[in-house]
Amino acid sequence: MLEQLAVEDSVAFIEKIPPELGSRLLNMMAPQYTGQCFVILNSELSATLMEGMKATSTLSMLRIIPSATFDSFLKLLSDDKKTLLKKRLTFPSNTVGAWLDSDNPAVPETFLVGDIRRSYRSSKDVPEYAPCVIKADGNIAGLLSLASLATAKDGTKVSKIMVTDFKSILVRDTLQSAASLTDWNRFDALPVTNRAGKYVGMLTHKNLHNGLSFSTGGDSSNPADSVLEDCVNAYTSTLSWLVQAALSSNINPIINKGVADDR
Repeated sequence: MLEQLAVEDSVAFIEKIPPELGSRLLNMMAPQYTGQCFVILNSELSATLMEGMKATSTLSMLRIIPSATFDSFLKLLSDDKKTLLKKRLTFPSNTVGAWLDSDNPAVPETFLVGDIRRSYRSSKDVPEYAPCVIKADGNIAGLLSLASLATAKDGTKVSKIMVTDFKSILVRDTLQSAASLTDWNRFDALPVTNRAGKYVGMLTHKNLHNGLSFSTGGDSSNPADSVLEDCVNAYTSTLSWLVQAALSSNINPIINKGVADDR
């Protein structure tokens, strides 16, 4: 709705709401519109909003704004965020590494379904996809689905409900090659590995779509694609809500955040 307004009006609204909500809102906007908003916003608020945004949303916007504005933003970001963004920007925009999502950490094989549900309940972010399951050595063990997390019992080990029949993607693969995988018919996101075969993050179908649109300088040529995308997003949101609502505890378990170097 905000994207139908003049950019100045949207900026005025974003300036009046809590930064946390502003970051979530900007995550959902088109990169071109987000970039126009950041050009108008003052640098300090821009940095605060970027800290709360998903890395892929920030990167897609940074790739299209003037370099002078880009540099002024980076100076005010935390070292961790700055390092992550600079690292992602080294990947060409048509590669998987440029659109990689590492915000949703992987979980070990020993985790229980209830552990993940508790983590989701305590998190302020709605999960867009289920986490990847990894082995102790950092290799991929399997994939979960939001549907399985919503229906399985709390005491079930994730290794009992994970799927092992799927293709992983190399961080240096092109988006075009990743798009050709038939596994997109079954999963909302696929795991990405480095050259050593270690897990480094996930490529979501949404990011794949955005990356292809960005690389080709256009958007979906078929209106039906947009309708299908909206239906998939609505379905995913419903499943996310079910997973979060399945447990009322606010206990926050330690999820494996150790991600291999993505090279």
